Amino acid sequence: HTLLYEARNYAIERARGEFIAVLDTDDWWLPQKLEKQLPLFSDPSVGFTCTNFWVASLLKNKTWLNFTRSVPTGWVLHELLHRYSVALLTLVMRRSALESLDYPCDPRYHIIGDFDLVLRLAENWKMDYLTEPVAVNREHWSNEMRKDPDRLAREMTVWLKEAKEREPMASSPNLRYVEWNLTYSRAVHMIHSGESSAARHLFGELPWGRNKLRLLAGLLFPRLVGRRAQPPGGRPHTG
Repeated sequence: HTLLYEARNYAIERARGEFIAVLDTDDWWLPQKLEKQLPLFSDPSVGFTCTNFWVASLLKNKTWLNFTRSVPTGWVLHELLHRYSVALLTLVMRRSALESLDYPCDPRYHIIGDFDLVLRLAENWKMDYLTEPVAVNREHWSNEMRKDPDRLAREMTVWLKEAKEREPMASSPNLRYVEWNLTYSRAVHMIHSGESSAARHLFGELPWGRNKLRLLAGLLFPRLVGRRAQPPGGRPHTG
């Protein structure tokens, strides 16, 4: 049985073009996506690009635009640690940027592999962004984070431990935002597992903000807490 990111690495290895993109079977591109996105690579220091996209939710029976505010461009490592804004279905990577890494996707991960890949790219390459939505993400019950919502927290625990020992991520003040999202995800899991006292302890570790308020509501009214974990760095989710 081939793991998800092992399969992605195999596909990357087999690819022959100057630019590499990934499209899963449950998502799709709009016409002219690549035609509009590839000019963003005119700057040779841009190693990867992404775009806005539509979310078509089969759960809510509606469609909406994912990004309604600006997305950072250029040297974006610290910004991505604060608020992750790259969706795999829109990502296009320069082959030379991928080849500059020690490895493309980390096969240990099943959910956050593209999050890890993009942040490693952002250490040494610029990002550019197309504001026009040119892809559609289908949200449904078989999405990986919905099938195993607690796996995200397990994978992020491993990732964060290693990030704290890796420069320049370890020196970024924004790494704390990833840690806070992980703390929130762990607390949600504890509430659903009947471990409210442990979740209350994690509540004390969070700064005041949206996640802390959501967790407070969940501690007071456990049924209000959804099963979906918080994606690394916030939305968008990665698979």
